[in-house]
Amino acid sequence: MDHNTSKVLFFGSSDGNFKKIFEKTHDLNKKHNFDFLFCIGDFLPESGTDELEIIDLVEGRINIPITTYFSIGKERLHKRVEEKAIRNNGEICKNLFYIGKSGTLTTSKGIKISCLGGMYEEEQFYCKVLPENTEMKPYIYENEIDGIIKRGKNSDILVTFEWPKDIHKFSCKKMSKTIPGVQFITKVTSYIQPKYHFSSNGSIFYEREPYKSISIEDKQKTNITRFISLGSLDNPDKERSSYAFNITASNSYNTSNALNIPNVTQNPFTEEINTDSKGIKHNLEDSQYTFFWNKGESSNSIKKQKHDTEISKSYDHITKEEEKEVDSNQVPKDCTQIHNKTDHLISNSSKLNKKRYEKENTIPPNYTCKICMQKGHWIQNCPQKKATGSRKHIYNHPKLEFCFFCLSDPRIAQHLITSIGSETYLALPKGPLTTSSTNLPSLSFPGHVLIIPIAHVPTINAIEEVNRDKTREEMERYRISINEMFKSKGCDTVAFEISRINGIHLHRQVIPIKKNLSDELENTFVSMGNEKKYNFEKRDIKKEEENYLRIWLPNNTILVHIIKPETYFDLKFARHVISKVLNLEERSDWKNCVQTNEQESQDSNQFKKHFKDFDFTI
Repeated sequence: MDHNTSKVLFFGSSDGNFKKIFEKTHDLNKKHNFDFLFCIGDFLPESGTDELEIIDLVEGRINIPITTYFSIGKERLHKRVEEKAIRNNGEICKNLFYIGKSGTLTTSKGIKISCLGGMYEEEQFYCKVLPENTEMKPYIYENEIDGIIKRGKNSDILVTFEWPKDIHKFSCKKMSKTIPGVQFITKVTSYIQPKYHFSSNGSIFYEREPYKSISIEDKQKTNITRFISLGSLDNPDKERSSYAFNITASNSYNTSNALNIPNVTQNPFTEEINTDSKGIKHNLEDSQYTFFWNKGESSNSIKKQKHDTEISKSYDHITKEEEKEVDSNQVPKDCTQIHNKTDHLISNSSKLNKKRYEKENTIPPNYTCKICMQKGHWIQNCPQKKATGSRKHIYNHPKLEFCFFCLSDPRIAQHLITSIGSETYLALPKGPLTTSSTNLPSLSFPGHVLIIPIAHVPTINAIEEVNRDKTREEMERYRISINEMFKSKGCDTVAFEISRINGIHLHRQVIPIKKNLSDELENTFVSMGNEKKYNFEKRDIKKEEENYLRIWLPNNTILVHIIKPETYFDLKFARHVISKVLNLEERSDWKNCVQTNEQESQDSNQFKKHFKDFDFTI
């Protein structure tokens, strides 16, 4: 073994039974000869620990077989351990060291470890008057975040009690229970880019697939991070509580070799939020997109601004998606900044500084034109006020630095494109709803497909007039051709399209469905729509209508729901409904269905093979 490589053993929370961990380590060490042990979570907590055993420990009467480090979990340290750590700079006894709640250390073989222990509780986190000895308190404080980021640069291992938010994204591995993550831990791990990240909250074992960790400060710097959660020592569900591995110090680490390891997923954090050039937050997670970007490349170009990586305390950054999450009984009292009122969010204030937005050439996200009742333009620029003027300025849809649906973007996943026409093209989605195993035996591929205009537009009417009808006709021609292909396989299809003038890139989704389930679609759309107060009409859209959900049922019925400007619309609604009819509700979120590039390529080739006789572009 390389002299810079260490054999490492990790244990989850002891919940006070620390002697048992030492006994297990002693037995394991005979065979493996570990360099050090790290105990995460609640190793020596105030509750549940035998007082006499603690006295023996701090007085050095308990044998500790190898160098052992620990931090803090959700409970305060036993007071005797705390006192010894303060008095002796973290050394509790021979071979046992407390490295602090937000500390770092480098081992004799150059392995750098960073810790951020404690729980996240909002009241404690934003506490203005900090208590004494915060390193001994089982809470995370705001001022500790930047400190651990600075000290933790180039760490090999990161240890936190809390999980990072969204760590499960793009993972195919199931968890025994859902653990809520913390955005600030996401920020810490994104900056530090450790090779290993251990957590103990929830007391479950979860070893995520390795993911590409992209530096926030240097987008060209990419590492591989493995996230591992460990169960507590004697947890009732018998979740695994220990983990052993070899690790090489960063200064001897070949990143290029690491990037070639199998089963690596894209970064679970970087697709969450994109900020446009105007500084308006757009939550891509809640968009209607079923993304098909090129894995591991598009995320490199996301430019995160400061309020994207921190939870903003200023409520004028709250988006429409976030407003619906705010309890009406807990409205933030920040509007006193504008006109001393506390009954609404500052982002909904009628006295927003219009001059500031005009100077920056932006439109407030909550501003609605009183003439046409649409967003995206000032009232003086309303097209209905200037009937003879150009319509182009209506479509102030977000200007992303990249669009995953634009053929001109070099980061597009070419292997998912299955047909290209003159105005539109077909592509398979990331995370298809259906699979070869859920379809009829005659359908050996998922079949879920997107029909996408080549023009980067949010609605058909936003396309230049000379190409508008051609695009509309070609999208419909593709839909009919796909229907014919699936009909030859004994399947029906359902299709849907969401059009909004403040959308990103219009597209239509077509999904195969077994014939015996087709009749359930209409009633399910209507009943689930009623729950959300969506009103469906049996008709096609009118050419002037631009904000709508349109559904094509297998019996050629078209359902239309007009999206009103002042109402919230669930962009995932149609997929939720179809997943319910197909009894595939566990696949209603595309992020739970992401496949490998190899699987995607196989599905794409199968689709092209079967669509060949129906593809009018050939």
